[in-house]
Amino acid sequence: MPKSSRIASSLAPAYFHHFRSKSRISRSRLLRPPSSPKLSGSDSSAPCAGPSAVASSRFRAAAPSILLPRRVTTGGIRSAAFAWPFVVTLRYRLRANTHAAEKAYTSRIIQPRTARIAGAPARRVRLPTGRGVSRCIIHNRPMAILPIVIVGDPVLHTPTEKVDQSPEELAELIADMYETMDEAHGVGLAANQVGVSLRLFVYDCPDLAAPGQPRRRGAIVNPVLETSAIPETMPDPDDDEEGCLSVPGEQFPTGRANWAKVTGTDEHGNPVTVEGEGFFARMLQHEVGHLDGYLYTDVLVGRNARAAKKAIKRNGWGTPGLSWIPGTVPDPFGHDD
Repeated sequence: MPKSSRIASSLAPAYFHHFRSKSRISRSRLLRPPSSPKLSGSDSSAPCAGPSAVASSRFRAAAPSILLPRRVTTGGIRSAAFAWPFVVTLRYRLRANTHAAEKAYTSRIIQPRTARIAGAPARRVRLPTGRGVSRCIIHNRPMAILPIVIVGDPVLHTPTEKVDQSPEELAELIADMYETMDEAHGVGLAANQVGVSLRLFVYDCPDLAAPGQPRRRGAIVNPVLETSAIPETMPDPDDDEEGCLSVPGEQFPTGRANWAKVTGTDEHGNPVTVEGEGFFARMLQHEVGHLDGYLYTDVLVGRNARAAKKAIKRNGWGTPGLSWIPGTVPDPFGHDD
């Protein structure tokens, strides 16, 4: 064998190892999540996962204009190894792949949105807490705690679209909304509060007008609201105080009708009617208001409206892309105390 051939032969294993190492490095760089823009006080060391390329074909066929608008970088896992057929691309949000996270939740850090509340840590994917519904009935998968959108994002200020999907197609979303509401200690949660522009909400609310009765819990799709007259007097600072998970930590007196009724369908597609007085009626009006494209801060009057505007400005809200994740930061309403 010529000397040059012997040299080439001796170098071949080392060169192949070097080339394979470079290929791995290049491939890891391609799959590496893009860096997240920094917010004041945010955890800059936590990686931000890029969006997944997989979307549910059923949701794509059902309502492409609602669920699949322009692509945005709001969360998810980029690697094809973490792709899963039931991951759904939703407006202003890409769900992290919880099927893969069930195996890798102890080591992978996911930041579902590129913008977070200042000082909030990145989210660590975890298995369900066991509170409320614990597993998705259709796919038997752990449920996800979804990011709750903060006031200022267009999805909160735009009327939602009528739901045309079947109960089976909505089961995953509704199960995740239950889990998110429970983790946030909320009494109600509308779909657009988690970035999905569909007309449905879930609730878990006590009926103070019927003491001794269990909390009322359910989901209402395509709700229609009826109410009694709303008082024209200024709301009472103590009895009429109201809060919202999309305006975390703030509460303002809000005038509401004392009685309300909502008709629609439940999560199984059955016709349903719920009605109540006092606090339960307030919850119904609050959630349907979300689906109509406005928050309770939009109906405040006088000094309460001025106080709400100051609070939104003070917290740096009022711009698109902000959200918070229940369970990763101290409860903004003090339920952890």
